[in-house]
Amino acid sequence: MTLPSFAAPWRRVLFAAPILFAIPTASAEPERLSCRARHEDCAKELAIIEATIRTDPALAAIRREADERLAALLPQYDEAGRAALRADEERFRRSLRRELYILAGSERVDDADSLSWLRDALARRRDGLRRDDPAPAALDGVWAGAAGTVEISHFQSADYTVTMDRVDTDFLAWTCDYEAMFRLAGPVLEARLDRGEAIRITREGGVLLVKHTPPSEGVTAFCGARGSLGGVYFQLAPPG
Repeated sequence: MTLPSFAAPWRRVLFAAPILFAIPTASAEPERLSCRARHEDCAKELAIIEATIRTDPALAAIRREADERLAALLPQYDEAGRAALRADEERFRRSLRRELYILAGSERVDDADSLSWLRDALARRRDGLRRDDPAPAALDGVWAGAAGTVEISHFQSADYTVTMDRVDTDFLAWTCDYEAMFRLAGPVLEARLDRGEAIRITREGGVLLVKHTPPSEGVTAFCGARGSLGGVYFQLAPPG
């Protein structure tokens, strides 16, 4: 979706004593809300998105299905897993504002392109929750969260191939993309890199925990702007 470009309003003022004359100009375009630029806009953006979902029958139906699935999943996790899943849902909902162009004073999102994108985003989240497996049998498989994915495949003996990606869900300030061979030592999958950098993966209470220790000097080579692969991921059952 191509976002409209709004130019700052211009005005020229002529002074002629003792009267002030202003050249008439077109009215200023409505200002875009920007959580990144103004903290007070963050809550406004989320409120408008949630109002849009509540008042659009198609969006409301998808959200209701996702909420029902979330409610069914939560009791199947331990306390830490439930907290992680709730936090992931909040992270997903915050991420919606990043892709939408919302004007100050709006009551809801109205343009067709934005509504279509919002339907697709909510449907992907619902479908991901439907595939969530709270009792994974092994490390192998695809693990996902609102911020990224981890794909683990057993190679041989204690070696596993791991592909990982993660993004800053709030502002897309950084992205990470990494693939390497990890070694299983007890319950921990680990990759040791240069300059003290390490990635450790463990499974606890049905969720995958990733701890990313940055290098002692400089920044990691596979994440921009000091990003990190660290976080919590949930296993997805195969589709179908």
